[in-house]
Amino acid sequence: MSRCREKIAKNRLPAFNLELVERHSEVCKENEDDEVCNAAQCYPITDINDMVSIGSWRDAANEELLRQHRITHVLNVARELIPEEELHRMESINFVKSKCIPLSDSLNEELEQHFDEAFEFIRNATHNGRVLVHCRRGISRSAAIVIAYMMASEGQSFRTAFENVYRKRPCISLNLSFIQRLEDYENHLRSMHLNNTQEHGEEKGNHSPNCM
Repeated sequence: MSRCREKIAKNRLPAFNLELVERHSEVCKENEDDEVCNAAQCYPITDINDMVSIGSWRDAANEELLRQHRITHVLNVARELIPEEELHRMESINFVKSKCIPLSDSLNEELEQHFDEAFEFIRNATHNGRVLVHCRRGISRSAAIVIAYMMASEGQSFRTAFENVYRKRPCISLNLSFIQRLEDYENHLRSMHLNNTQEHGEEKGNHSPNCM
């Protein structure tokens, strides 16, 4: 078993649980037109912390739900959700600002190339509001972006950030490429921190008084 698969097996339940969905089919009635939503465990919008939530495209289109969770900004990270349609929906909800970053839930998606743009939107949103990060189901892409943001903004390791998000939203299921890229991102952040620490130490040494 690969390291990534071991991590998945140890850290979370599967995102798909057909038996659970069958037992609670009434919860999924609203999603009968979406086979993927029928197969996935049905989790509503989830508040990960005081500033960031994760959800599905249906959550983003539900004005009442956005008000209940005090959402002021919506970040769509699903490529298949046409940006023009998303923006049109958001225009009818005048208290929400929205942004689209088209990501594919595939092994070839270069997740890290979109971090700066996503982080800037989330940062601006959380200055005086709350942000909903969503993809199609709120399981892989949106979770990956939120985990990466927690790693960058709070200095959390991938494992810690993953567990913090999973604790609130147990249906998250990152694809293996996202896991590997987030592990690489953790190494990148650690390397940057080490370099900054060394540079700070050198500057401090250069400005030390000469006692000779």
